[in-house]
Amino acid sequence: MAPGLSFHPTPVHLAVMEKGRPPGFASPTAQMAGVFLGLTGDVYGNMLLMFPEADADRLAATLIGQGQPIKDKKQDLYGSAIEEAGNVFGSGVIGLPSRSLALNIFTAPPKLVRDTFATIWNMLLLPQAAAPGEPVVFQAEIICPGWNSKGYFMMCLTRESVAHVDVLMAQSPVSRIDVAMGDVQVARSPSILKVASLGSCMAVILYDTKTKTGGLAHVMLPLASAVDKSVSARPGKYADIAIPALLKRINASPATLVGWLVGGANMFPKLANPHLQVGKRNMEVAREQFKKTGIRCLEEDVGGVTGRTVELFTATGEVWVRVGYPPRKLAGINSKP
Repeated sequence: MAPGLSFHPTPVHLAVMEKGRPPGFASPTAQMAGVFLGLTGDVYGNMLLMFPEADADRLAATLIGQGQPIKDKKQDLYGSAIEEAGNVFGSGVIGLPSRSLALNIFTAPPKLVRDTFATIWNMLLLPQAAAPGEPVVFQAEIICPGWNSKGYFMMCLTRESVAHVDVLMAQSPVSRIDVAMGDVQVARSPSILKVASLGSCMAVILYDTKTKTGGLAHVMLPLASAVDKSVSARPGKYADIAIPALLKRINASPATLVGWLVGGANMFPKLANPHLQVGKRNMEVAREQFKKTGIRCLEEDVGGVTGRTVELFTATGEVWVRVGYPPRKLAGINSKP
C-alpha cells in the first residue's frame, strides 16, 4: 500500500444470508465500487472489497500518488489501481488458510464493478445460488483512518465449501501430498493424494482395496524416450511406464486394484496440429496400460478443454474432481463392473 495509507479491519463476523441484505450496511441505493475475486479449487465462492465510489477513487488516487482524484482518470487508471488493491487484500486474506490447511484456492482476475450497493450485493451471492443450502458470508468493516467513511470486505462461500474446511480443521493431521509433474506418489490411509490444475497432463490413479493404499502418477507425455535420462527420477512422466511404476511401488496384485483416469484436456482447441493433441494421446496410452495389466478402470473424467483438480482420499477410496462448481465424485470402489 502507499505510504500513509492503512486499512484497519474490524473483527470478522459470520452470517448465513437468506434474503435481503445484512443489517447495518450501506443504503441499497448507495453508489459503490467493488472489486470481485472469484474463488475455485477447494472452495467455491466470491471475495469482495467494496467502498463508497467517491472513497474508492480517493483510495486509487492515494495509491498512485496523486493525493486527490482527477475526474478523467476515473475509468482507466483509477480502475486498475482499485482492482490491484482488491487483489492484494484478497490474496492476503486467503494466504494463511491456504498454507495452514494445505488448500488449493485459485482466484480469478480482479473485476471492478461500479453500481449500487444492492446490485453489488446480489452479484456477490449469485454464483453460489445453484449450490445446496444458503450461502455463508464472512464480513468485516474496513476503516481508513482520517476518512469519514468505511468500506467492507466480504467472502461468500457455499455451504459445502465451509463444511469442507470445517472437516479439515477438525481432523487429526492428515498427510496431503501434492504430486508434481512426472512424479509418482504412493500413500496409505488416511492420506490424500492430489494434483491441481491438470491440463493435457493425465492423473493415473490406482487404489488397493485390501490395504487402502493409493497411488497417483502425474503423466505428462504418452511414450517414453530411450534418450530421456530423467525417467528413473520421474517415473510418472510417461503414460506407457506410469502404471508399471505404480504397480511396483504399491506392491499389490492387480486383482485387488482399481483405477481412474483424469485429465487429458485439449489445451489448444483452435489449433489442428496433431502434435499438440498431447492429452488425447496420453488417454489412449493409459487405456492400453489398464487393459494390458488387467486393472479395472472404474471411471474416466477426461478430454474437454478445461483444466481439473483431482484428489484421492485413501481412507475411503473416493476420487473427487473439481472443475469449478460443483465438485464431482467419480465411481467408487463398490461400483459394479
